[in-house]
Amino acid sequence: MEELELLINNFDITKFDIKTDHWVHVVHIINPHNFYVRPTKYNAFIQKLELIKPTIKPSSVSEHDFVIYNMDQKGQEAKYARGKIFNGSNENCDKFNIFALDYGYFHRSVPKEHLWQCNQNLSKIPPLALFCQLANCAALGGNDWSEESIDAFKYYVKNERARMIIIDKTFDKLVVELINSNPSDIATLMALTGYSTLGYVHNAISRMPTIVPEKLYFKFKNININEMLHVRVQSGRSLNAFYVAEVNDYQNYITEYDTITYYTKKEPKLIKEKFKLNTPMCIKNDLGKYERAIIKDIIVPETKAIVKLVDWGKEEQGHIANMKQIPQQYLKLPVVAIYCSAEEKQVWDNSLYRFLCPGFEFLIQIKQLGKGFESPNIVKIIPLHGTS
Repeated sequence: MEELELLINNFDITKFDIKTDHWVHVVHIINPHNFYVRPTKYNAFIQKLELIKPTIKPSSVSEHDFVIYNMDQKGQEAKYARGKIFNGSNENCDKFNIFALDYGYFHRSVPKEHLWQCNQNLSKIPPLALFCQLANCAALGGNDWSEESIDAFKYYVKNERARMIIIDKTFDKLVVELINSNPSDIATLMALTGYSTLGYVHNAISRMPTIVPEKLYFKFKNININEMLHVRVQSGRSLNAFYVAEVNDYQNYITEYDTITYYTKKEPKLIKEKFKLNTPMCIKNDLGKYERAIIKDIIVPETKAIVKLVDWGKEEQGHIANMKQIPQQYLKLPVVAIYCSAEEKQVWDNSLYRFLCPGFEFLIQIKQLGKGFESPNIVKIIPLHGTS
């Protein structure tokens, strides 16, 4: 344990910038556009963590809690990992689905007796498994990835380290080239052997000159008329104006929450010259975490403002001392909160008001498109099956 604490105290998280390269192991593959790698520099930490032998049980277990858990469930021979709880908010739950933060995959139905307390120092370290997409590599015929292509990708990756070159990045994913002992980079090899096609896939922008926009702004999720979304309530007290998040977007946001804070801490404080209306930035909350926000109203010049937390839809008062410039990769992420208003005939349905409890889930159908946070999307609220 002392050796692990020493490694934690000297822990250095790399900022994975475009055009940098890193030695990695591919730790989990879904397909060539969705896989996880872990930098080899973290191997010593992972080896110590796997042998940690924890002794303290968590006082409670709730959704999105960090835990240490037995990975292979073999008693004295157990190996341990850091995980985040999903689908396990019920105190009476005996089994949990856990996302392995440093491996990039889920362990399903982990017994409660295999869960242990994750101390604060361990929980502060961002996930070490990085979500990636292979650059310049497309599925044949524009279809979904075939089992044969996925198997070929796994074969070419092998169980060896690879040199990863970052070509582009989005909020949650690195677009990368992979080079190992094969005669060509893996994307080229996939194409040459007939398992994919070469081409600029979701990363064409990285081949263009970098243009720095004069005005910074958040992007909003693309939605369409009549589209059905499974959502959860983020905030709001009236069916005329409330905010929801698509459940998958929210889970991705929660998974990335601590990483947003980690990278924001590296950014400079917001300067007074940028303390202006509609400026995107990050603001520190009462828990010491950073939330993405935008300045909506200046209360005291150069010091206090009303800000909107763009992933929650809530507004609150903030001081410039708690504001930092937003990391560029988190400016690209569409805001999680979707501004909604129920159809007029539903606004008068008193039974629907209870749906506005934060975290409550239901379906919405988009009936009329809004405009960002300026005007709401008109939606039809549809209870989930079994909700009365």
